[in-house]
Amino acid sequence: TPLLDATGNSIGALIVMTDMTRIYRLENMRRDFAANVSHELKTPITSIKGYVETLLDGALDNKKDARRFLEIVSRQTNRLDAIIDDLLTLSRIEDNTKKDTIDLDRQEICPAVAGTSRDQPAH
Repeated sequence: TPLLDATGNSIGALIVMTDMTRIYRLENMRRDFAANVSHELKTPITSIKGYVETLLDGALDNKKDARRFLEIVSRQTNRLDAIIDDLLTLSRIEDNTKKDTIDLDRQEICPAVAGTSRDQPAH
């Protein structure tokens, strides 16, 4: 953006540049994380579903197999519970880091600029 003095003469330019490298890296990490979490959740859910279907299809009649399948289902639900706890912990950590950001607010600059003068020494 060109910078002009009070008479309209060009006195320079203002360039604002933002390094997007970190943002792109974080977005890639977020995408990879979502894919990994989806896989980590899908595996125990598929296992649980398979064992429950097997039990419903008649494995309940075999007490030994039924107990083994239910123990596997229990381990997989514990695994899901641990994954969800980890996700909630990460969410809380992310929430806390967002609270440390600086809140920006739009303000009129004209009153501040009008109160200054080149003739007055700096305080």
